[in-house]
Amino acid sequence: MICKYLFLTFILHIDLYDASQMVQVDRPRGVSLTKKVLYDPAKEFTCFDGSQTIQFQFVNDDYCDCNDGSDEPGTSACPNGSFHCTNAGYRPQNIPSSRVNDGICDCCDGTDEWKTPTACANTCMELRRAALEENKKKMEESSKGFALRQEYAKTGQAKKLERQEKVKELQQELAQIQLLEDTLKTEKEAIEIQETAAIDEHKRIAEEKQQKIAHEENLRKGAEAFSEMDVDKDGSLTIPELLSHPELDPDTSDGIFTEEEALTILQAGSVDMAVFMDTVWGAINETFRTNIPPPMEEQETPAEDQIQDGSEQEREADRELLEEPEEEDQDQDEEDEDSDEEYDDEHEYDEDGEYREPPVLRKETDTSNSGEPYDEITQNLVNQANEARSKFQEAQTKKKNLENEVESLNKALELDFGPDEGYQALQFQCFELLTMEYKYKLCPYDKATQSPKNGGSETVLGRWGSWSGPPENIYAKMMYENGITCWNGPARSTEVVIRCGMEHKLLSVDEPSRCAYKYEFATPCACTQVDPNALPRDEL
Repeated sequence: MICKYLFLTFILHIDLYDASQMVQVDRPRGVSLTKKVLYDPAKEFTCFDGSQTIQFQFVNDDYCDCNDGSDEPGTSACPNGSFHCTNAGYRPQNIPSSRVNDGICDCCDGTDEWKTPTACANTCMELRRAALEENKKKMEESSKGFALRQEYAKTGQAKKLERQEKVKELQQELAQIQLLEDTLKTEKEAIEIQETAAIDEHKRIAEEKQQKIAHEENLRKGAEAFSEMDVDKDGSLTIPELLSHPELDPDTSDGIFTEEEALTILQAGSVDMAVFMDTVWGAINETFRTNIPPPMEEQETPAEDQIQDGSEQEREADRELLEEPEEEDQDQDEEDEDSDEEYDDEHEYDEDGEYREPPVLRKETDTSNSGEPYDEITQNLVNQANEARSKFQEAQTKKKNLENEVESLNKALELDFGPDEGYQALQFQCFELLTMEYKYKLCPYDKATQSPKNGGSETVLGRWGSWSGPPENIYAKMMYENGITCWNGPARSTEVVIRCGMEHKLLSVDEPSRCAYKYEFATPCACTQVDPNALPRDEL
């Protein structure tokens, strides 16, 4: 236990030592620990590319013997060589050997400028302390971000469970509404059969009545025509009497109505009223024109003194009569507008976007084509059918709304919100970034857009596609595809690189290639649990 304590104490305090005090492993200048075994002073040195073997004394002799520069790791003799900076206490690095002894300090320990040891100060420990501080800051942010992520995950999991339960509840309602719809449909169809039969019967009676009226009107006109053409009033219509109506000439091309043509119409020298109605009137009723002028209507002009003697009450009554039609017209316009609104509300479209005619609701006081109002029995059936259609339509509407809600919930459940549902926090939100020219927007699980900074139409740079990170972390990137097509180019697309951050924020936007955009986005949802032992390490 005491040994373990002393070891931990040593580890915690080793960072405070100056790099010059750390133990250096003996090896040729510019060689890393991993390659030390390739440089054995007791053996000849073989070039890494196997091109030749030289005596070890020629290693780092400031003359390039190997084509790959491996014999001069600590000098600038070979243009393709590599110098290794140990940078004790900080991060080791490799630099081109051409930078060795060039007067510029590239290694924090100054070993690249070995000809002038005092030219470069050893800044490795300062860099280490700065790196530790930066790493500590990032670890704190990551830790806080991970705490937020856990909250988002808890909310996301609860939301998912809530959606699943809601789907089950709605599916039960759908089953019930389906049964109700089937029942209402059966009731509607049953009452509509009675309604149709009653309306058909009403139409039949109305048509018979109209036909009777038309027949009686035809008989009246025929009798009047016979009486007019029977000039001598002897009860018989003769050929000369028929000739008094030239409009009855069957051949109008010659302009002469002959006795032969009149005989063809009468089919006899004379006919009485009965024969005329049976055989003649039907042939001429469309062309017959009466010669009797209509009676003149007598117009009475009121005396001036009568007008002047009219009472104020009568004049007021006249004004009311003149004003009433305007009010009626206004009421009629309002009714027409209401009717239009009802018409718009009733029209619907089916699931494929095709127009679907809604159930027809007959007017409460409907009439047939003849204008005859329905009898009480027929009207009652119409009212019952209207009520049945209305109930059926309400059930259909409710069913459609439930189906749409279930579909929306299922789509949300199909979305990948990460292994812990934390990314659900980004849904239905949008994040913007302003540049010199454009405003960029990211709406996770929806789309990425670009629009002019000072106003203008929005260009879709891609719509949600999928997570596209590497296999070890697919949630490191989002891909938005099938945006607006570029002029003579492909459809725009956007790759979103996800970073851990204390808040949801769009950090940067770039267009690395034509029509292909790259967003950088920070969110606590990407933060992971911090490893407290994640500290910078050196080679020693």
